[in-house]
Amino acid sequence: MPGGTLRGRLKSGPPFSTASAVRLVAELADALEYAHLHDIIHRDVKPENVLLHEERPLLADFGIALSRTTTDETRLTESGVAVGTHGYMSPEQLSGAAVIDGRTDQYSLACVLSELLTGESADLRRDAEPTVTALRAAPIDPHLEETIRRATARDPRHRFESMAAFARALSASGTSSVVDRTPSIAVLEFENRSGERENDYFAEGMSEEIIHLLAKNPDLHVVARTSSFAFKGVREDLRAIGERLRVRHLVDGSVRKSGNRLRISVELVDASSGYQLWSERYDRTIEDVFAIQDEIAAAIAGKLELTLRDVPGTTRAEPRTRNVKAYDAYLKGTAQMHRRGAATLEAIDSFREAIALDPQFAPALAGLSHALVLSSFWGMADPRQTGAPAVDAARRAREADPTSADAEVSSALVALLVEFDRDAASAAWERAIALEPANDNVRAMRAVFHHCYVMGDTDTAVRELRAQPEHQALLKRIGWENVLGV
Repeated sequence: MPGGTLRGRLKSGPPFSTASAVRLVAELADALEYAHLHDIIHRDVKPENVLLHEERPLLADFGIALSRTTTDETRLTESGVAVGTHGYMSPEQLSGAAVIDGRTDQYSLACVLSELLTGESADLRRDAEPTVTALRAAPIDPHLEETIRRATARDPRHRFESMAAFARALSASGTSSVVDRTPSIAVLEFENRSGERENDYFAEGMSEEIIHLLAKNPDLHVVARTSSFAFKGVREDLRAIGERLRVRHLVDGSVRKSGNRLRISVELVDASSGYQLWSERYDRTIEDVFAIQDEIAAAIAGKLELTLRDVPGTTRAEPRTRNVKAYDAYLKGTAQMHRRGAATLEAIDSFREAIALDPQFAPALAGLSHALVLSSFWGMADPRQTGAPAVDAARRAREADPTSADAEVSSALVALLVEFDRDAASAAWERAIALEPANDNVRAMRAVFHHCYVMGDTDTAVRELRAQPEHQALLKRIGWENVLGV
């Protein structure tokens, strides 16, 4: 590895700034969180086992790692035997405790952070332990000092409950640019309480529309649906979900649809405490669905002391369609698109149904173009039959709503995969980003299709994807190489 180890960097390189040290350790915490989610404890976190590549850390040497699924019969080490590196081992690891968990890695990583900040490998277990501030010439954020102190508590029960919680505390210190301090929120997929599975699409669509409305606010970071919807059906503490997604607030809710009647319940939750900040129930008819979405988004923005507004210089069409049946067909098509596979062909029919009811419905036109292109891209349809309709739908979507990022995404895909015009595709990606700079789905698609497939620039594609913290756990489970096809 050209960058060598972190130990080599400490010996020969310039001292780390507080921001760069916290940034590096936060990335290592993310790697360890991934390992812990797969029941692997590293047990030897130290500068020698961190490799550097273009100033990015890679956690190496799992040679003495412990699997929490290992039985006593297959353990390679025995209880009462201390395995690790003195100076970085937690008290419980040093004593050879029979049971350890991921918090031992947290202790070791906090020791590494202390070393990066002070330049000295201090034994933080001494009774009269020196504080990081005492070992530094420059002052340090008291919150960061407290974060290190807690992560190196002698009793693991007094440390952070997970690596994700440790990383969250680091971000709150105000010294790191790893996690933005912009107000952040995730909208979980609403629960369908209609008693009919075929209405799942409507609950899903309600959630996605609220995401879309909130994402219009440049002062608010909104987690993309891909990540927030991954928790569908997971009966997990909301605080844990907030930590996984690294957001300050969560929106949760349910939808009951019976004929023409709707009952929508929604709540805004403080992700750090789990406390409810606001809740409301809406008993309306389906014709009121657009007004309900706007009311929910406005109420949430009000609670967060934000003002809903569009991207400067654009005009939002209100509503996106006035035809409720067209909207219903559009929601069904969107849900089918997200299921991928053969459901993509069903989505084509649903989008066409929506367009037949409202020929100027830009999101449905963009959805149709998108579905047609991908159906042939994935080998489910003949491109000679899908190409021309996809081009036409993308053009009509842009004409119907020049401010639609979805229309620009469809235009980019059409230019790339149908018309083979890379320059036109690149321009469309740039317009989509300019229209909705906070839309992580648009950025992710550009990373894959433009940076990776077209430009062959995998490094930039990975950096773009890594810039979306809430995507990382999901994408790592299936591997960067599988996402990018390399």
